[in-house]
Amino acid sequence: MRLRKRAPAEEKEARQDADRKAEEAKKSQEFAFEQAQVGLETVLNVVTTMNQKMRPIAELGPLRKELLQDALKRLEIIPKGAVAFGKVDRTTGITLQQMGKIYEQMGDTQNQTQVIEKSLEIFARLMAEQPEEDLNRYNATISHDALGEIGRENWADPSKIAFHFNRSLEMRKELVANKQSPKPEMSLRQHALAIAFQNWAVLALELGDPVKALEYAKDYLKQSQTALAADPKNEYARRELISSAYVLIGKASTRIPDSNDGPRYLRNSLLLRQEWIKAIPVDDYGKQELARSLDAMGDLETELGHYADAQDFYQRSLVIFQELQKKAPYVPEFQWFRANVDYHLGTVYRLQNNEKAAHEHFSSCAETPEKSRAHASLCSTRPTCGGRQNGSGDYRIRSPPSRKTVFGSMRLGHLQLGGGDRWPLSQSGCEGS
Repeated sequence: MRLRKRAPAEEKEARQDADRKAEEAKKSQEFAFEQAQVGLETVLNVVTTMNQKMRPIAELGPLRKELLQDALKRLEIIPKGAVAFGKVDRTTGITLQQMGKIYEQMGDTQNQTQVIEKSLEIFARLMAEQPEEDLNRYNATISHDALGEIGRENWADPSKIAFHFNRSLEMRKELVANKQSPKPEMSLRQHALAIAFQNWAVLALELGDPVKALEYAKDYLKQSQTALAADPKNEYARRELISSAYVLIGKASTRIPDSNDGPRYLRNSLLLRQEWIKAIPVDDYGKQELARSLDAMGDLETELGHYADAQDFYQRSLVIFQELQKKAPYVPEFQWFRANVDYHLGTVYRLQNNEKAAHEHFSSCAETPEKSRAHASLCSTRPTCGGRQNGSGDYRIRSPPSRKTVFGSMRLGHLQLGGGDRWPLSQSGCEGS
């Protein structure tokens, strides 16, 4: 029996029917993806809000981690689906940024770097395609900030960090000066610009350039005040931003000869953070910042030769960090900060010729695990441990290496601070974790 051969018209109709069904299936999948994307964005907003509310309470760390891990599994759907359906857009880039934040809190630097770099590639393309949309540039600066922060902890070459911080700073200046689209709101633009100045002030201090650090710290304070003027009732932001700016100005000023502003700004920072804890006694993040202000005051008194006063500030700081570490032993920041205070206490005891007490605190400093191994080598080096004597015979406190990368004596003048693109985007990879 011979099969009947299809007529050309029937074959054409069959192909069209198959194509139509395939297109319907694709549209159905795209619709399902879009619905899932909307649902996941809702989940993300809820998780972000809950994470922010739980952050000040150290004991909730395990719950936060579990929540973030669950959110990460859900978020991974969006970038994969976006690529599959050709819908890589700003939402995809933002999702990658949120994934980066979660990886950061989980200590996964490698994956954090990868997703942030992918987000930056997306925003760079969107900026070229939609130059009038300010949100794309705003989001790109967030990716630059994140890569700069990763670099401060991991990269050996500071010019790579400077590239990202410069790009963020210059783009945010432009966002404030030239508003092309309604969003983001001006207050967000101003706040973001303040953070860009803060990043440079911190980096300048780490690179050993207090003059440049002071310049950026004052810009940070001025821009913070401008941003807060739009929301004068936000007391939490006021205490957090202004006290941080005061610390940076104070630290930079104390490192500049003939500058007398350091003590005043450090004391004002301490007062603001004491006010912060009085207003919100359960805020462990505020307690951390208060302890850091006490540590900074101890540094100041050590440099002035007021060793008993310095010892008192350090002891008060140490007590807070010990309590925080006891509540949340899994939070590495508490370990780093506590190790710094132990080092400073060891220094001030040594300056008072109390070698037994100095040894106890240097030993405690050296016991800090993993990324603070640098503390161990420094704290066990007796001749260089403690104050650094200068030509006038007084001492300047020298902090141990932090968990950030140590850059030696490189000066910021070598890094082209005006925002020049000294490092290509393709070379922003992580060097270690």
